[in-house]
Amino acid sequence: MINLFSKLVCLGLIAVLMTACGEDTSSEAGPSAFCSMDSVFCASFLVEPESAHSFRKFSLLAFEEEVPTRPPDVILAEILDPEIVDGEVRVEVELLPYRGDYYIWGILYNDADISPMATPELDYVGQTALPIALDGKAINLDPISLDLVPAE
Repeated sequence: MINLFSKLVCLGLIAVLMTACGEDTSSEAGPSAFCSMDSVFCASFLVEPESAHSFRKFSLLAFEEEVPTRPPDVILAEILDPEIVDGEVRVEVELLPYRGDYYIWGILYNDADISPMATPELDYVGQTALPIALDGKAINLDPISLDLVPAE
């Protein structure tokens, strides 16, 4: 079993590879406004409100494997200067071309962090416990907690 540090190193490497990839596919409207439409993925990621200061980026990633050992299978969204309201980051993404079962990961990068890697004691990560089926139907995930990356 790969320990947490190994997971974080893998996520960091993945973040380096994807820094220039993707685009912000979020919508101006809140997720609840469109989540009943086909091929739309909606989720909220929770961070402790006292930690919810200015963050520079939120990445939404999908992996076929539970413990990532390679770049993501799908980069669902890269959101610069994500809006955090009451400790919640809301994400809405159109999923038209994506099919399969994926573990969904969220990474919230601190504004003080200049590295694309998830930095211990600065950045926050979280994932779904089980794979999520992306099958063209609307997806409304239960909120996912983002935890501070622990010190090495």
